[in-house]
Amino acid sequence: SNTDNIPRLRFGIGTSEKMRPAENYVLEPFKKDDDKTLARETIKNAADALDSVVFNGIDKTMNIYNS
Repeated sequence: SNTDNIPRLRFGIGTSEKMRPAENYVLEPFKKDDDKTLARETIKNAADALDSVVFNGIDKTMNIYNS
């Protein structure tokens, strides 16, 4: 069933104009030429955000990470 009662979390969808609509790229794996350090930092940041949702709630987490 469709519901707005469960928050949906997304990460890593900063895009350029040629990557529109962004939804088409959300589940794409990192490319070979992507900086592996950047990929690790992105994954760590997403894990930290998920941890924050659990302990601080969705509203506070969005205020921290959606900047």
